[in-house]
Amino acid sequence: MTLTQTLIQGGIIKQLKMPSYFYQGLFATQFLSQSDTIIFDDVYQDMRGIAKYVLPSVVSKANRNKSFDVKAFTPAYLKEKDAIEAFSPVLQGRMAGEQIGGSMSPEQRAQAIRAYQLRMHRWKVENRIEQMCAEALKTGKLAISGDQYGNVTVDFNRDAALTVATLGAQKWNSAGVNPLDSIATYRDKAYEVGNAVIDTLIMGKGAFASFYKYMADKDRSHLFKNDFRGSNLTMNLLHAGDVRGVERVAQFTSTDGATLEIYVDNRFYTDVDGTAKRYVEDNAVIGLDSTAFVGVQAFGAIKDHDGMQAVRMFHKEFRTDEPSVDYLLTQSAPLPIVLTPNKTFLLANVNV
Repeated sequence: MTLTQTLIQGGIIKQLKMPSYFYQGLFATQFLSQSDTIIFDDVYQDMRGIAKYVLPSVVSKANRNKSFDVKAFTPAYLKEKDAIEAFSPVLQGRMAGEQIGGSMSPEQRAQAIRAYQLRMHRWKVENRIEQMCAEALKTGKLAISGDQYGNVTVDFNRDAALTVATLGAQKWNSAGVNPLDSIATYRDKAYEVGNAVIDTLIMGKGAFASFYKYMADKDRSHLFKNDFRGSNLTMNLLHAGDVRGVERVAQFTSTDGATLEIYVDNRFYTDVDGTAKRYVEDNAVIGLDSTAFVGVQAFGAIKDHDGMQAVRMFHKEFRTDEPSVDYLLTQSAPLPIVLTPNKTFLLANVNV
């Protein structure tokens, strides 16, 4: 039994509490591949076709069955690795928070370090999966690059009309522009090409600021539902800028009378180069048919002599004897898959 297996049986991994993730919640189904390659069918069936007219005496033509694309992809590995060195001063002295002079044995400190490292590994892997889900939802594709992996893009074939770089003369921060007009335009486009009924908008902070500036006018504020953050409409909307995660900030009535929910995503993640990046860019707006969108979190099997199994994350520990070092390694091979790409749209920058 390995050290890590002992940790798992001892409940350390099970006790690691992970936060709930917004975009992972939209990719609600999990698929664990039995190989390192993930295979999925790209199928779209538009059920809006109508039957054709013919004379009773005419021999009808058989329908031509639409083919589907089979896609196979070998995802990049996510790897997080830490070391516990036998000669580390931390093991022989004291850990942060431990009383002066020390109250733990070196073995107890090593176990505490393992628990911390496992927790950080799982946080980083789950944060990356959240970023991948956000990117796939937002752009309809997933760009992956890494050390010795190259640059690969998985395209889920969202219709090009549903990705808009700029709004030009209809940009939201221009005087007299009604944001509801561009929202209506691309809701109609999503319905046209994907039979989608867009009922949710996910906005960056800047996009919502422009939207609110227009909608807060006394002649239009009645379009907002006023109980989304309490009882005072004006103060609640003003304080929507205090969002520090992902939060539903409003409901409003669109030009066609439909009720849409607005979420603001004001979160950052720290990229591998150390820079802070937003899950949703400041001026971006994502449209989503929340009832029809289907996303899957797929995971390739991990190729490891200690594992060789289909798992979301694989943890292992191994040792080198000279110098004496224990290494803790976490591996995962995720690929979020968008099965209904035309149930979304992206306005990449509504203020340009």
